[in-house]
This record gives sequence, C-alpha cells and structure tokens, in this order.
Amino acid sequence: MNSGDLKALPLPFTLNNLTDNTHYTPATTDIESQLVTIWQEVLDQKPIGIHDHYFHRGGDSIRAIQIVARLRERNLKLDVRDIFQYPTIDELALQVGQVTRIVDQSPVTGIVTLTPIQHWFFSQPNACPQHFNQAILLKFSRSVQKADLLKVLTFLHNHHDALRTKFNLAVNIVQEIAEPNVFIGLQELDLSQQADPLAVMQQHADVAQASINLGSGPLLNTVLYHLPDQDCVLFYCHHLVIDGVSWRILLEDFSQCFLQVLNGETLNLPLKTDSFKCHAERLELYSKSTELNLQLPYWQNMVTANDHALQSLGTVADAGEYSLNLNETDTQLLLTDSHRAFNTRMDDILLAALSIALNQWQGRQRTLIEMEGHGRDELSDIDTQRTIGWFTSAYPKLLQYDPEQSLAVLIKETKESLRKIPNKGLGYGVLRYLCNRSELNTTPEIGFNYLGQMNAGDQNELFSIDWQGLGRAVSLQMPLAHELDILSLVDNKTLNIHFTYNRLKFSYETIQQLGDLYLQSLRELIQFCKAQDGNDLTPSDLTYQELSIDELDLLFTE
Repeated sequence: MNSGDLKALPLPFTLNNLTDNTHYTPATTDIESQLVTIWQEVLDQKPIGIHDHYFHRGGDSIRAIQIVARLRERNLKLDVRDIFQYPTIDELALQVGQVTRIVDQSPVTGIVTLTPIQHWFFSQPNACPQHFNQAILLKFSRSVQKADLLKVLTFLHNHHDALRTKFNLAVNIVQEIAEPNVFIGLQELDLSQQADPLAVMQQHADVAQASINLGSGPLLNTVLYHLPDQDCVLFYCHHLVIDGVSWRILLEDFSQCFLQVLNGETLNLPLKTDSFKCHAERLELYSKSTELNLQLPYWQNMVTANDHALQSLGTVADAGEYSLNLNETDTQLLLTDSHRAFNTRMDDILLAALSIALNQWQGRQRTLIEMEGHGRDELSDIDTQRTIGWFTSAYPKLLQYDPEQSLAVLIKETKESLRKIPNKGLGYGVLRYLCNRSELNTTPEIGFNYLGQMNAGDQNELFSIDWQGLGRAVSLQMPLAHELDILSLVDNKTLNIHFTYNRLKFSYETIQQLGDLYLQSLRELIQFCKAQDGNDLTPSDLTYQELSIDELDLLFTE
C-alpha cells in the first residue's frame, strides 16, 4: 500500500477499546454487575471497574473460558473471542445474550474419531502408551470418607462423558465412550501408622500411575491417602482425555459435589456443553472446508522455516530439568501494567523475551518453536467451555529477532505475528493429521507453553491444590516431544519457568545460562513497557488490519 492509498483511508479508525481508565467506574446495569462479580472471582482481584482492560488486569485465554462458563451457569451466553475483541466490561456487556440452545443432557456414548492431538500421541514410538498422565494432589482440611468420595466420583464419571473413554489399540486405533456406571478407579491407603508415610505414599503413587489400562479403563483414577495429620486425594488421569482447562472444570465440579454430599444434598452440576465427541466430529467437517484449505500456504511456509531440524530425540529417561522464578513484583507488572504500552498479552511479552534470550544464548535470529493452544473456541457454533477432554492444539511458530531492531519494534512484530496465526493454530493439526498433508510434518526443536495463572480462584474451604501431583506421571520410555520444552505458569503470585531438556544434547550449565538470559530479557521488556507513555497502536488494534507496522507508522506521521 503506497502513501496515496494510506491518505485515502477514512479516519478515524474503529478501535477495540484500548483506553485503560485508572479511575474506578462501577457497574450501572445488571449485566455489568454480573460481569464485575465474575471477573473479580476469576481474576481474584477487587475492585474491578467497567472500564478496566481485561488483559491489563492479568486476564488470559484460560480465564476467559472460565468467565464464559460462569456466565452460562447464569443462563447468559458469551463467546471467548468476545472477551478478546471487547476487553472492557462496558463494551463486553453489550455482547452478552441469553442462552438459547441447550445441549442434550443424556449420556454420550459410542465411537469417537481421533482428534489431531490424539493422532500425534499415537504416532509416537512409545513402548508404554498407557503411562502418559497428568496428576494433581488435593490436601484436605478435614477427614475424607471413601464412601463420600465414591459417590462424587461416580456422579462425575456419569456427567463428564469423556472420563468413560477407552481405546482399542489394534492396528486401527478405536476410541469409544462407554455407558454410564462404569467401574470407578478408587483406592484407599491408611498410612497413619507408617514411620515415613510420605515415602510410602510416593512409592505407591509411582506404581499406581503406571497401572492405567487404555483398553478397559478407567482413565481417571483416584487414591485416598490417610496420613497422620491429613487426608490427601491423588487424581491421576491419562492425558488422552484431559487437559489444563479440563482440570479446572473437574476440580470445580468435584468441590461442588463433595460439599453437596457433606450437606446431604442431591448431587447437581451446571448443564453439560457440547461433547468431546461433537468436537471431534466438527473437526472432521472443518478438515473438508474451504476456509481450512486457504490456510495451507501459511503453514507450508512456516514449516520451511525450520532451521533446526531434529535428527533424533531422547526419552523421558534422558530428560533434565531446571526451574527459576520471576519475583512477585515483576510478575505483577508482567500480568498487568506491562501490557498498556502496546496493548499486548502475556504470550507477546514472553515470546519477545525468548527471542532475545535465544539470540544472546546461541546467536539465533530465527527459531521455529511449537506452541500450544487450548483449542476450545476456534470452531463456530459449538460450545465446549464445560466439557472435559484433550482439546489442545499444537502448531509451529517462527520467532525472529534482529539485535539491531528496537525493543518497541520487536514487541510489535511479535504481537502482530501472533495475531496473524490462522484460527489460533487449530488448522495446522487438522491439515497434518486429518488431511494427511505430509509436507507439514515437522518437529521444532523447542516447545513453548504458557499455562496461565494456577492460583487465582483455586482456593476453597475443602482443600488446597498441589499442581505437581504425586508419583511419576509419564513413562521413562516416552519419547521427548522436543529437545527443549519451556513451560511457564503463574503460581503463588510468581512466574515459574520450567525447562525440560534432552541431556544428550544440552548440559545443565547451558540451560541454566539460557534461563538466566530469559529472566534478564523479561525484566528488560517489563521495565521498557512500564516506562512508555500512552498506547502505541499496531494494525491488529485497528479496523484496517491488513496494514503493516511501517504503513501504520507512516500514516500517523503524515
């Protein structure tokens, strides 16, 4: 677009609400009041005014899913994408409507088509596919009776259909959801008289987590441990039927049902949303769509950018680990104030900082990484905000960094490249696995995943949550997904960055160096953003999103 074209564009542009009024403005309507209440609960912040910007108050995509789910419990409808497009309550309230479609609440059973992420799992040369779990440990503030636990677990298995899934691992893998009232995996272990109960609990959990049977189930299992001073409940579930969002749904429902049992009430949960089976069927339809075919050139170009193709990967037995934390003050700035300058989100800053760190670490100016999304709000006319399953979408993303460019340019280019990913990356896996586009086969050297905030709104009167779980969750024979995985989350008000690396390729000292450079880059970007005045707009903030950053700068200059 030339200068003459720019001058011909009508002004002013229509913007998403980028104002971030520092003055508190209370709700003036019933819908605004309900949104304020839900935001305060989910974001664990008070007070929140109707002009506060969602991403400047620490919001992220996973919390957006929780907001939509809680609105639905009030018979109110909103799409996750609406929160991204209208990030203040005064604007968002205008998008809220009444729920008009109720999903069939009868049990979902039968054959389910494998989704792209499940195809990826079964394509791995894994000698122990049954041992690939996620786990959490609940530490109760009161004694727990096995009978009460069994009532709750039975109800949850009947309500959340995907928990009844089993897999026939024949030549053609078949995924099937069983009828309700299946066998419930619940063990009870009294360790109150043990000399070292924690050691015994750890050993038991290691054995239990390796015992899941994909063919017969159940894939969600529970152990009740009676310790000398506390009762604990271990949940471990095969990753094929659960993800990070699902754990939040499961824990909220478990807590609600357990309280109902204790109070002698009838077990009751909010209405189910569209099933995982429905989601898989919609992905099949999406694979045949014109919309998806239009994405193919984008992903073909992305795959050719892999300058660090893998020769071979080690296994979990070869993995080393290294963790470090951003302090509480900088974490708070990263969650909130750092996003005002360029209207950014967490991934924008985290990936811009990683680009700098990789350059300082190994001189890289471009690195193809693999990112993960929650995969729940990319298909239209389907609502899975209260559905349990493994919805994750994984896709390649090119990081680029020129040491000569300014930090402002780096942040804006990183932000814009993320906004231009088609349909939040959902199409890549569909093309690769459901459309069998073999030219898209690639395994980036580095994996990146930001899991959001694990502490906000997770506290309750029954138990505290240890997100690390207990026992070995994954077989030592499982191939590493990448040579280096970078997992970050906010827990106890600090950003935790966890590196899992192949010790056959990287030394501990090398990864420690990368970690230190990453923290240094994050702090540098946080302070840089904090020091900026006003908002620096980028094309994705405007009606004319086809503009480049340079064209936008030229337009405002003129």
